[in-house]
Amino acid sequence: MSKTIYSDEYRRIIDKVRQARLTAELTQEEVAQALEIKQSLVSKIESCQRRLDVLELLELSRFLGKPVEYFFYPSASGRVKSPLRKSLKAASPRKKKRG
Repeated sequence: MSKTIYSDEYRRIIDKVRQARLTAELTQEEVAQALEIKQSLVSKIESCQRRLDVLELLELSRFLGKPVEYFFYPSASGRVKSPLRKSLKAASPRKKKRG
């Protein structure tokens, strides 16, 4: 997996950040004020010219009223059923019910 701001994974996260901002009908300037950064940095983040810091993402999620998980998963619920998740669930020890 590529760990750069040019990766598809990073682009998807930033697309969700931008979409959440637009859905909330906020300007880049309003987001910048909430994060205490310049509007030009918000623009650079949204155009993948600057990496979004994890603490900035946390603050942004609070400001936009979205759980952090929202930005990482494609589904609205924030959950993805993947083969790995199913395998982990199947392999986990289950508690037996006592009768």
